[in-house]
Amino acid sequence: MADQNELAQLESERDRLLAVIAYHDRRVPAGRAPAWFIVAAIAIICGIGTLIVAGLFSGQIALSDLIFSVVFLGLAANILTRKIAVFGITVWVA
Repeated sequence: MADQNELAQLESERDRLLAVIAYHDRRVPAGRAPAWFIVAAIAIICGIGTLIVAGLFSGQIALSDLIFSVVFLGLAANILTRKIAVFGITVWVA
């Protein structure tokens, strides 16, 4: 009888530890965005692209600034979507 009680305690402790591990390792799955959000995002991206092209043709934006912005934003997007450790604390930035 004592063996079964000890086994039940060990199983409950195992379940608790598995729950703690699952809590700390959980990741929010990336689901699909709603259709209206995708359409709005494409419209905003096209609008910004049109403004950038207009700025390039009018001489308000230099090509080197555009290249720097594209490279910097691409690098920032890559870094900010990774799991990083800051002062011993592991976090997802985005």
